[in-house]
Amino acid sequence: MSDDNNNDGVGAKARQVLHMFTGDRDREAKALADRSDDDVDEDAARRAVQKAEGDLGPDEPAAPHELAAPEDAKAQGDQDQRRANR
Repeated sequence: MSDDNNNDGVGAKARQVLHMFTGDRDREAKALADRSDDDVDEDAARRAVQKAEGDLGPDEPAAPHELAAPEDAKAQGDQDQRRANR
């Protein structure tokens, strides 16, 4: 869905930024999933958001930027898939 717009004309990126600043990680992850390709689910987007915020714990370094990007969610989904296939 990477067109950054939903049906009410509000950009998914703008929604993501809003939710990042309000601290609503679930809605931020939903907006990121909306910005991402169809093969990125909300769980991967949620983990990408957590990583960008440094919320995954000391064993997982924070992302180099505060706002998770669709590429981050895709990479997280790929990493999750590799872990599941072990």
